Amino acid sequence: MVKQIPQPVWPALISALLFMGLVLWIQPTFLVDDYLYLGLSYKENFGIDSFGALFSRMPVTVPMLYLIYSLQKPYLVYLAMSLMFFFRCLGILLISRWLFEAFCGLGVDKERLEGISGKAAPAGTKQTDFNRMIKWSWLLAIVAPFWPGFYEIIYWTAASPYGIGGLLVSGFLYSRVSAIKILCLTLAFLTTESFIFLSMSLLIIGIALKKFAPKDFFYIVASGGLFFVVRQVLAIWYDHFPSKIDFTWIEFLDRAERSFFHIFSIEFYKVNWVATALLWLASLFLLSKWAYRFWDRKFRLIGFIVAAFLPASYLLLLLYSASRAAYGMQILYVSLIVASIYLFAALDAKRPAGNNRPTGQKCLSLLAFVPTKAILILFLLAITVGQGRVLKVKFDNSRSLRAFEEKFYEQLALKGESRIDEIDFDPRSAVGNDWVLPDWALETYKTWLLLKK
Repeated sequence: MVKQIPQPVWPALISALLFMGLVLWIQPTFLVDDYLYLGLSYKENFGIDSFGALFSRMPVTVPMLYLIYSLQKPYLVYLAMSLMFFFRCLGILLISRWLFEAFCGLGVDKERLEGISGKAAPAGTKQTDFNRMIKWSWLLAIVAPFWPGFYEIIYWTAASPYGIGGLLVSGFLYSRVSAIKILCLTLAFLTTESFIFLSMSLLIIGIALKKFAPKDFFYIVASGGLFFVVRQVLAIWYDHFPSKIDFTWIEFLDRAERSFFHIFSIEFYKVNWVATALLWLASLFLLSKWAYRFWDRKFRLIGFIVAAFLPASYLLLLLYSASRAAYGMQILYVSLIVASIYLFAALDAKRPAGNNRPTGQKCLSLLAFVPTKAILILFLLAITVGQGRVLKVKFDNSRSLRAFEEKFYEQLALKGESRIDEIDFDPRSAVGNDWVLPDWALETYKTWLLLKK
C-alpha cells in the first residue's frame, strides 16, 4: 500500500553502517559483564553453560552473546554489535511502518492519503510538498533508531542482541500464518521480557484501529504460554534467574518517576534537559496535531494513548532501575513518533474555513499547524544532541582507558605476573561519567587484560 514512505531495509542498513563507523572509530569501552564473558571466552570449556541462569531467562539472547564474545577481538565484537544494531533499526522501522499503515486506516482525508499510495493527488493536496517531506523522512528513518542513547541500550555488548526482539515482533505484525506469528512472538519474549509488554501495547493499538482481529489476542496468550513453558523447562538444568519484583506500594511513586524518564526522556546517567526539551516539544506538537484533527473524539484519543502505554505499568514492580527493562516501551515511543511524522507529512492541510469551531480547537490550532518538517527537525536535533553527549564521553573514556591499559602492561613487564598484586590497579580513576566497572568486576577486567595481551 505505502510506496513512497522509505522502505525499512535501506535506511536500516545506512544506520547500521553509520553505527559501525562510530564504534570502530570511538571503540567504546566494554562494560561490567562484558569483561567477565570476554575473559571466559579464552577458556576451552566456554559455552552456553558459562552464562548460568541467564540462559533460562533469555534463551534467544544468550546464544548470540556466546557467538559475539567468542570473537574475542574488540573490532570483531564491534562488527557483531553493528549487525545487532541493523536488526534493531529494521525492527523499529517495520513497526513504525505498520503503525503508519494503521493510522492511514482511520478514514481521514482519504483523497490526500491517495498520494501516499502513489496515485495522482487531487488538486490542492500539495502532493509536491509531501514528496519533499519524503526526502526528509529518509533522514528521520536513518537517525530515529539511535534513540534512546542509553549506554546499555545501544553501546553495551551484553544488551546488543535485544535488537533482534523488535524485528521478531514485526514478524508477528506482518505474517499471515498463525504458526509463524506465534513463533515470532515466543522468540521475541525469550529475547527479553520487555517485548511481552510491547506486543500488548501493539495489540491495544491494533484493535483500536481495526488493524487486528480478536484472534491476535490468542496469539499473544499462546506465545506467553510457550514462553513460560520454555523458561520453566530450561530452569531444570540452568536454574531460575533470580526474581527482582517487589509489590511494596510505597515505592511505586519513585519507580513511576524513574520509568517515565526511562521511556520519555533522553538521559545519560542524568537527564539531558536540552535534548529532552526538544523531544518533548516535538511530541507536544504531534499530540496537538492528533487532538486538532480528532477534536470530536479527543477523549477517546486520550484513552487510546493511556491504554497504549498501560502495559508499561509492569515497570512499577521492578526492584532494579536498569533502563533496558523499558526497552520495549522505548521502541513503542520512537515508533509512534516516526509513524506520526509520516502521517502528518501527508495530512498537513489548510485551516478549515469558517469560525464555527470550538474555542478549544481554535486555541489548539496554534500548535497543530506547526509544520511537520519543523517537528521532524526538532526530533532529529533531540537525538543528535543526546548522542553527541554520549559519544563525547565514550570517546574520552576510551582513550583514557587505553592509556591506563598501556601503563598497566608496562608495569607488568617490569614486575612480572608473580608480582601483579603490587601494581596499582584502579581503572575507574581514568574514566569519566560512564559506568565501566563496579567493585565486583575489577578482577574480571584484570583477568581479561592478562588473557588478551
